[in-house]
Amino acid sequence: TDSSSPPAALHPIKAGFLGCGTIASAIATSLATPEHETHLAQHGFSLSSISVTKRSESKSSKLEENFPEVVTVYDSAEEVARNSDVIFLCVLPQHVDGVLEDLTEKGIWRTKEHTLVSLVSTSKVEDLIQKSGLPRNSVYKMICLP
Repeated sequence: TDSSSPPAALHPIKAGFLGCGTIASAIATSLATPEHETHLAQHGFSLSSISVTKRSESKSSKLEENFPEVVTVYDSAEEVARNSDVIFLCVLPQHVDGVLEDLTEKGIWRTKEHTLVSLVSTSKVEDLIQKSGLPRNSVYKMICLP
């Protein structure tokens, strides 16, 4: 590219994690590391913030301690969703419906802004769409393999 042209503006990402177990903690840690900043920038993004629920408190507290400039721990899923654009659903399978329905009932979902990524192995995209009310192109399922 021409070095005299201004750099393209990066799209800021506000990531949120509903549940903060081993997988959520690993992904949040990776996103928060300075090395990941370059990777995101190469794809036109910058990390603005990471919001996590207090559960599991030992992991969420450690994230906030290690990355105080970017990680904020919240008491509720509602607070995380209000402060995030990309939401990673990382709860136990038996809690998925309750979490999504609670956020829907409270009118938290911003259908033009929120992206939902479920890491719950048993979740189905159709169910996630129905329970969140988000459009199909904003709901994803991610499978984590060892």
